[in-house]
Amino acid sequence: MNTNTPASNDRRQAQRPIAIELAMLAALCALVSPSAKAQIAAPGSGSTTINVEAGLPPLSRVLDRVQHLFLSPIAFEEAPFATNPDLASAAAAVSGDPTPVLSVTLGATDTTPYYAAGTALYAYKNAGLPGVYKAVQNNGWVSVVPVQVLGADGSMRDVIPVMSSPVTFPVAERDAIATLQMIADAAGKQAGAKILVLNVPFWEREKITLGATGQPAGEVIVESIGKMINRPVSFQCLYDVRSKTYYLNVTIVAADPPPGTTVPPNVPKLGPHSGPANSPWFRQTQ
Repeated sequence: MNTNTPASNDRRQAQRPIAIELAMLAALCALVSPSAKAQIAAPGSGSTTINVEAGLPPLSRVLDRVQHLFLSPIAFEEAPFATNPDLASAAAAVSGDPTPVLSVTLGATDTTPYYAAGTALYAYKNAGLPGVYKAVQNNGWVSVVPVQVLGADGSMRDVIPVMSSPVTFPVAERDAIATLQMIADAAGKQAGAKILVLNVPFWEREKITLGATGQPAGEVIVESIGKMINRPVSFQCLYDVRSKTYYLNVTIVAADPPPGTTVPPNVPKLGPHSGPANSPWFRQTQ
């Protein structure tokens, strides 16, 4: 797994580029760092603890670890936070503080990704972190989506997930990266939001053949693209309150390579193909 640590207190500032290997298929945009520690055990076989200390959104990092434990897609959409206190709390940007911001212990009853995601949400709520989320069981995958968020006026408001927006486009062969941005644009238009694709699991200029007839954007990415490439696909859609923009990161769910192994030469690198370099989660290959 990629263990490059993102800067702990500048989520809203430009990030220093670091290398990320797709072969490691780790947290989306390096969402899991050494500060997200986990004692790994087989799901349902005992106790597994994930401690998130500082860095990027804690819930996204925990869910990415759960996804890797089960090797099953758990898509995540971050709540569109409207206040700076919520932003700081959600990012857990506590530089130099080793105290876990979010600690999740999976027990023997957490035998499925859905149950484990529910346990993570319970711990998130008990930690007093902002936003209200729910886990949804889909066709072979789980999505964790925002339900409510604190508005700028200080009252809670309901949230409709942007990736639940229906998208329609004809079946055709297109550039794979452009196809993901087309899906993001269509969902954003429906939701009245801006969504930029940041990281993708495709080679430059790779082609895919895809169409949609009103399915939710998230379903098209996880189910349709996953079926087309015959590999489990997941995504995280993170929100930047300063630019009022969502950043969509798509990855393939796979086991980490064994320690000491090298990256095969035919494995594409995971890197941003669109989206500004000063986005909160910018990473690039070197």
